[in-house]
Amino acid sequence: MPDNRHPPPAAQTEGDCSITLSSAQISHVVRKATGGGGLRALFGERMDELQSAALKALKDPENNNRQVSRSTLHALHILGGFAPAGTEKRVTEVASELGISPSTTHRYATTLLQVGLLERDPNTRLYRIPLPAEDQSALRPDAAE
Repeated sequence: MPDNRHPPPAAQTEGDCSITLSSAQISHVVRKATGGGGLRALFGERMDELQSAALKALKDPENNNRQVSRSTLHALHILGGFAPAGTEKRVTEVASELGISPSTTHRYATTLLQVGLLERDPNTRLYRIPLPAEDQSALRPDAAE
């Protein structure tokens, strides 16, 4: 008997299914898909270019294309504020540098954290773009032993 409490979304058909991943699982998938290189492998040294392009598109008064997601542009702009990978920053620091309100920056940073594009040090509570897996050993205290 079908479960009527949770009907499938309208876009799904009989043979479709969906999977919900935790942020740790998403981060694992991103690292595996990029060979452990994280954002550096996806974007290379183009992070600054991506941030500049996002900011330019946001500020362009003639850019009123409804098919362009302004939220995605804001997210790329804010993500670029945490570059380069491994550089730890406070949300308020990035907000000040980018001229964006701290609450908006925090909302985007929390979303980027949720999907694994940012990580937060549990002790310092500072945010950073994750380093590739091979570089993360430098951040662990036991790595020097």
